[in-house]
Amino acid sequence: MEEEERAAQSAKLQELIRRGTPRDLQEANKLMKVMAGYDTRHKTNYRAKAAEEVSKIQQKARILEEMLQGYKPGDEVKEGDVMEASDRLWAFRGFS
Repeated sequence: MEEEERAAQSAKLQELIRRGTPRDLQEANKLMKVMAGYDTRHKTNYRAKAAEEVSKIQQKARILEEMLQGYKPGDEVKEGDVMEASDRLWAFRGFS
């Protein structure tokens, strides 16, 4: 993730310098400070972001496990059941 962000920042920096307007150069200066580690206010905390994503996946796995425990061998899974599972997982993400 960090490499992708640095590549995007580098491309943006090149574009700002290429345009060369005073405003673009000010923004380029700010971006260089971020890239050099001088300004850490806009730096992404990748550990926290990864931990948050893992937590979301674990919660979804718990929901799926609860739903699967309700099924016995030989039970049929109908289309509505799949939609219900999808709705519950989307509700967890806050889209519902």
